[in-house]
Amino acid sequence: MRWGAIIDCLPWEDSDTSDNLREEMWALFNTSDTKGLFQFDLERGVTTVCQTEDFFDCQPAVMAAFEYAQIFSNGGVWEDEEEKEKDEETNQKGDADEKVESKVEKSLQYEEFRIFLRTLTHYYIYCQVIARPS
Repeated sequence: MRWGAIIDCLPWEDSDTSDNLREEMWALFNTSDTKGLFQFDLERGVTTVCQTEDFFDCQPAVMAAFEYAQIFSNGGVWEDEEEKEKDEETNQKGDADEKVESKVEKSLQYEEFRIFLRTLTHYYIYCQVIARPS
């Protein structure tokens, strides 16, 4: 496994070159031209850009980086926790009848993309360390 090559294809640094590469990468991942990328888009994009489909499933790494980027951009609070607190407040007020269940798939915004790539890079670095023979 060539972890170095995989890690090098993820532009997370805070530089003009990395900014340009991130914009290009975002455009490649965002085939439907939406404001955000869903986990499926990120998995497909990472697999394509890093050319890892024959080596391993990147879904666990993408899911972990996706969740971390969202928590990081939300001040350290997972959105589900906020929704749960709001639901509890609503139930305490007696408005439970009006509660409508709607599960909306979360998406990653461009502003969160750099932290996503940085987290993904660190995930792969950990994989590289673990994969080394003792």
